[in-house]
Amino acid sequence: GYESKANFTGQFDLGRRFGQDNAWGVRFNGVKRGGEASLEDGDQGLLMGALGVDYRGDRLRWSIDAIHQEDELENIRSQIGWQPDVTELPAPPDGDINFYPGTRLTQRDRTVMSRLEYDFTNNLTGHVAVGYRDGKNRQIFPVTVDPTTGGRLSVDADGNFHVMTTYYDSYTKTFSSDAGLSAVFETGPVAHRVAFGVTYLEQEAGNAYTTNPTYVASSIYHPSPIAPGPADRPDPLKASDTTLKSFAIADTMSFLDDRVLVTLGARRQNVRVDSFDAAGAVTGGYDASATSPVAGIVVKPLNNVSLYANFTEGLTRGTIVGPQYANAGEALAPFKSRQYETGIKVDWGNITTTAALFQIERPNGAVQDVTNVYGYFGEQRNRGVELAAYGEIQPGLRVMASASFIQAKLAGTAGGAEDGNRAAGVPSSTYNLGVDWDTPWVQGLALNGRIIRTSSMYLNTANTLSLPGVTRFDVGARYRTRVAGKNVVLRANIENLTDKRYWLASGSFVTNAAGRTFLVSAEMEF
Repeated sequence: GYESKANFTGQFDLGRRFGQDNAWGVRFNGVKRGGEASLEDGDQGLLMGALGVDYRGDRLRWSIDAIHQEDELENIRSQIGWQPDVTELPAPPDGDINFYPGTRLTQRDRTVMSRLEYDFTNNLTGHVAVGYRDGKNRQIFPVTVDPTTGGRLSVDADGNFHVMTTYYDSYTKTFSSDAGLSAVFETGPVAHRVAFGVTYLEQEAGNAYTTNPTYVASSIYHPSPIAPGPADRPDPLKASDTTLKSFAIADTMSFLDDRVLVTLGARRQNVRVDSFDAAGAVTGGYDASATSPVAGIVVKPLNNVSLYANFTEGLTRGTIVGPQYANAGEALAPFKSRQYETGIKVDWGNITTTAALFQIERPNGAVQDVTNVYGYFGEQRNRGVELAAYGEIQPGLRVMASASFIQAKLAGTAGGAEDGNRAAGVPSSTYNLGVDWDTPWVQGLALNGRIIRTSSMYLNTANTLSLPGVTRFDVGARYRTRVAGKNVVLRANIENLTDKRYWLASGSFVTNAAGRTFLVSAEMEF
């Protein structure tokens, strides 16, 4: 594969089954990527290898997978924030501009996981699974500052800022496991599928954050290289221990020959987090538990029509605050979230249509403009509608269209000052239209195109700064043929066809979107 500017990818995927009744299987997947990134003077590399072995017997199934991945990114696409008094964004710069020349990120991940399933009877199955992941990150991390006070100060209305260089290195060691039983049986006219499960996760996380108090004046249009990193780069120290435990049971009941399905269940969760200082002493933490219900129903009044509704509730571990905030490294308390959804799915034959209404309630994650402290302030409630249609509208012509409309409101904010405001980083509507067409004049040649429309959104909870809506166009082609008796697929795509400059949002932060990007790949089966 090839991606502009000059980034090349090679991928190898090999698998086969062997032994009596092909019970054993082995598969290897390897990826090597390297070259220039879409940013000026950018470079990105990836090396990944995965090996899997599995066994499929009459009653016993077992698998084990090992994965190693290394990423190296130089002059990565970074996010920026805005000073509190900015009410209108400056024009976005070129898509290949890097705001912080000199940044670097390396990541190393090693994962091993295994799963065992056994059918005790035709109606009772048990499983147990374990996994371990060791991840390390080393990052040259730029931070915008106020040169007079040394405090955090973001980009001004003209795109100017000061930046200092920090090292932000981190690691995680995660062990996870789950076990469970599933049973199928009937009670009179009602069929049951009951599942019981136990999960356990233990994670140690550590970090090291070191600053160089040398400030460099810069601009989003003409960025200056950041200063050299701090003289000292200590190894990360343990910052937190997290333990997650849960017990869950659910029963899916079938009525009237599967025309009505009802699911009822509950999960008991426990979240425990301990925080540590540099000396290894416990500085804080929490231990919280909750019982979360789940309920759902599916009704099929016709063979091609499904109506559904569901409700879920869960306890989620609080996030670890990122390095760009004044309370970096803090482990926020766990929170409860609730989700309601109802919808309809209709299979018209060649076309499938779906419509859904949903509501999601969760704490509002936000940063206080004055103190630059990140935390949960009030509640964010997202209500919306999702519509989709996909299928082959005529032989050789496939279409996928979707639209969503979201009302993201805040409530319970400090003093009620922002109650009723829209949440940051959530567009009120999005639209997608994709077309894939098999050309009649060349066998195996297909052309495709896509339109993505995202509406405007606010970048702060005060709703004083907004991001305008944007429309992006992509085009591509695919050619299937045979070379030396082997199946070959050639692909060519252009993303952001018009080379449009625009901002991309992630919560209250933005980055400049990539410009026109070319991608070419060749795939061969042998």
